[in-house]
Amino acid sequence: MGRGVGVQVALDVRSLDLAIEIAQEVLELVDRLEVGTPLLSAHGGVAVTEIRQAFPDAVIIVDCKLMDRGGEETAHLIDAGANGVIVQAAAPSATVGAACEAASSLEASVMLDGLGAQGEKQIAEMIHLPAISHYIVHKGKDEQAASEGNLLQAVRDAAALKDMPPLAAAGGLSPSTIPAIVGEPSLDLIIVGEAMVMSGDPRRTAMEIRALCQGET
Repeated sequence: MGRGVGVQVALDVRSLDLAIEIAQEVLELVDRLEVGTPLLSAHGGVAVTEIRQAFPDAVIIVDCKLMDRGGEETAHLIDAGANGVIVQAAAPSATVGAACEAASSLEASVMLDGLGAQGEKQIAEMIHLPAISHYIVHKGKDEQAASEGNLLQAVRDAAALKDMPPLAAAGGLSPSTIPAIVGEPSLDLIIVGEAMVMSGDPRRTAMEIRALCQGET
């Protein structure tokens, strides 16, 4: 995929067969595959291993929402086939540090997820740790349901913080909302789940999202 704003597809389904089917349809149109939280909850590390076996050359990120046992769980998931894991910025600094240390030693990466993080100081203490590839500006499903927060403004607020790593955005993104956010100069990656995997035609939706992210429309 050419370089504009990258796309990570979150395989937020519970069926492993369906996840592999969707990934096959969109693989050439996205930059990364994400083993989504529902898939990991349903199948554990087996989901990572199966996705890796099906797509040996893919970049695979696991949305494990780590809050504890950072080193242990990170190493387990990387050994299962992941290239990186998602750790919550709201986790204790010891957890984030342990995850980063494990990822760094295994030549993998950590995405730091801002969902639930409270305050700039907490974020600033963690963004310089080794192995952190992105800070995810994230509005979760419950926040979306409650109409809380504005993702675009949250991206701008994060970009204003000093020395931030590349930013990723997640939370209800779809072909109708992506155009407003992909023009943000600080944004490196978007994470799209439901809008793609539940669309009925994931490949067509992935093509549309790719075009938006590459400025082709």
